[in-house]
Amino acid sequence: LCFFLVGVSAVSYRSHRKLCENWVMTQHPDASGAQGMFYTFKNYGTGTLIVVDSGNKGNAEYAKSVITELGGHVDCWILTHFHGDHAGAFDLIYEDPGDITIGTIYATPLDYDYFYSVARWWDAPEVYAQFLKMTADADNVTYLQRGDSFAVDDLTIDVFSAYDDFVHDLQQDPANNGSLIFKISGIKDSILFFGDAYNETLFDDIYAAYGDQMKAEYVQAPHHGNSVLPMDKYTLLEPEVIFLDGPEWLMISEDHKAKDLLVWCQENGVTSYDYRTAPNVFNFK
Repeated sequence: LCFFLVGVSAVSYRSHRKLCENWVMTQHPDASGAQGMFYTFKNYGTGTLIVVDSGNKGNAEYAKSVITELGGHVDCWILTHFHGDHAGAFDLIYEDPGDITIGTIYATPLDYDYFYSVARWWDAPEVYAQFLKMTADADNVTYLQRGDSFAVDDLTIDVFSAYDDFVHDLQQDPANNGSLIFKISGIKDSILFFGDAYNETLFDDIYAAYGDQMKAEYVQAPHHGNSVLPMDKYTLLEPEVIFLDGPEWLMISEDHKAKDLLVWCQENGVTSYDYRTAPNVFNFK
């Protein structure tokens, strides 16, 4: 695990390029002040840019400024799922990209009709409806399945879960639990993304299939750290760092579970990062 710099601003990336051997991974805050999710991976050797999610609609201008600062072309944009705090800014950027260009978009194959039939007000299915409308004739959208694997430069991306029959049969929160669960691996470092997939039965099924392949130095906590995933599941993953994608009010709220995960991290010698210090920037080898 190789730490780079923590807490530098988006506009300062350029001045630090010569310090980077290869990839720089950043956990970004959300300019809306709400929970969200927006990560970038920039290869300063090749110029390649990977983006994971985008945050809320209120984060669109910040996300645009980051992408522009990092070269303006997204080679690989991964959307874990279609809730507004993960794909809202993407919709706005895709609709009005300005000088930004987008290569391949990877997404989870959520069943829109089923999602719409069970959606609650906070699911905001219009975010997914807009995505489907805008990309209806696009030739750069790939829907991932469990077991898929692909490479971006010298990184490998392995997919452990996506929306499928297993998730559908859970009959619980299809948008969240249909999130892409995937691992990005470099030569030394790796990060496991859960999006908002928090269901324990789903975790057990994936772990039974992949086991130690899911272990990673970095882990993005499911559902911003506010999940019902038992703490012993994190122990199985053996993380050195856990990311919680939310602001201070969410981290300290007595009505949410993020504070419990932060305590677990403290007790188990795991470093945690959230929006209070974001953007959190790391060398990723």
